[in-house]
Amino acid sequence: PGNLIGGANPGEGNLISGNSFGVQIANPGTAGNVIEGNKFGVDAVGSGVIPNSLAIHAGASIDVAIRNNLVQGNQQGIQLSGGATGTVVTGNSILGSTAGILVAEAANTTIGGTGSLANTITGSSADGIEFQASTAAGIDIEGNSIYGNGGLGIDLGGEGVTLNDVGD
Repeated sequence: PGNLIGGANPGEGNLISGNSFGVQIANPGTAGNVIEGNKFGVDAVGSGVIPNSLAIHAGASIDVAIRNNLVQGNQQGIQLSGGATGTVVTGNSILGSTAGILVAEAANTTIGGTGSLANTITGSSADGIEFQASTAAGIDIEGNSIYGNGGLGIDLGGEGVTLNDVGD
């Protein structure tokens, strides 16, 4: 608990590219970790792509802050799963991944906010934000810029566009 990966000041962030997992926090009950100011999936100068399979995975963790990262060209940008609770995802640029943010088995989570807290999610070949499990609850999505993705901006069921039926 209480780890800082990267930092808010210039030069404190890490370059994390060409891995299966960029950063994975998956120990049950691990609390208070911060992933901040890192670059995932790019080369050293930021002009080429060296993808990770999954850039950031917060699973079975509590109160993780994922903020102000560049997540570009990865197979999957950010995944919240395994009972992740209280995760805050703010100020990130998620560009050109297959999937931007995947939410499965997560609760009481905030994605975005106003001003500098908003995430930019663009260029994903699938959905910008996708929910894959009915066990996601208490998720607050606000103030994000989600555009130019191959699927839906926000898909609450993971199955694409769902038509409304009388009685639903």
